[in-house]
Amino acid sequence: MNNSCFTFQNSLSELQNQLQKLTRLVDNFVTAPNTEEQKKIQENISQLYENFEKFQKEYTNKTLDLLWRWRFGPHSYRLASKTNSGELFEIEANGMVAIKSPSPRVSYWPELIRQVKGSLTAPDLIDSLKNTEVIEGTLTVNDMEKFSAPCLLSILKLDIQYVSEVDFPKVEIIAQGLILANMKNAYFPKLTSVPRIQIESVTNPVFSLLKKIPSSLTFTDRTNDRKNNFRKAFPLLNKVGKGSIGVSGFATQEILSQMENDPHLKIEGIFALTS
Repeated sequence: MNNSCFTFQNSLSELQNQLQKLTRLVDNFVTAPNTEEQKKIQENISQLYENFEKFQKEYTNKTLDLLWRWRFGPHSYRLASKTNSGELFEIEANGMVAIKSPSPRVSYWPELIRQVKGSLTAPDLIDSLKNTEVIEGTLTVNDMEKFSAPCLLSILKLDIQYVSEVDFPKVEIIAQGLILANMKNAYFPKLTSVPRIQIESVTNPVFSLLKKIPSSLTFTDRTNDRKNNFRKAFPLLNKVGKGSIGVSGFATQEILSQMENDPHLKIEGIFALTS
């Protein structure tokens, strides 16, 4: 792909030079309109469009080849007759990529991927989703030291277990629900919308902007060495909807007391307590 990158850079430089030339022609035409200048402008527009289409086609082909090898292995070969790459990958207008069938066996995560159209289980060797902004399914993350999605804005559902630290600095919407279990730190500083949250044995969950949980909120702690500070986790939360508030394990009395005695928290549902 390195050779392709140099080719793309040269093509983009050529397109930029053509655009600058076209701009000068237009400026000259505005200053002193004449037939010859108008003809040159039309010829340059045609040439610019032709070169752009050529670049776009080459970029699409090279990108699809790269994604094919990423998805199926470095020695695989993409045959148009074998399958339609468009069923798996979609090149967007800005050059970024939407993928429709991610594989759990990939060894790295391309920076070109902006959107995942489906669910994704994070592979063992991937600790960041880089430039991915949207996941139209469930993201499952298990058994790793750290994981982050620095550009993720929205996701259908999130299930994270046995990960020491997770960071989702930009995610605003989790459409169906969030499960966090057995971890130290979980950062969601921009999250504003999630219908239900399940937290089990998480030392330091942070939801800085979350004000409302429409359905249910569940706390479970299987150890007795944690200090569960409800307001540290949810500094702005003022309402939990008609679903239940589940509190169990060693967290029961401490969390229950904090929530019941909080004057800024309105609970429309019922407490579901287990030992």
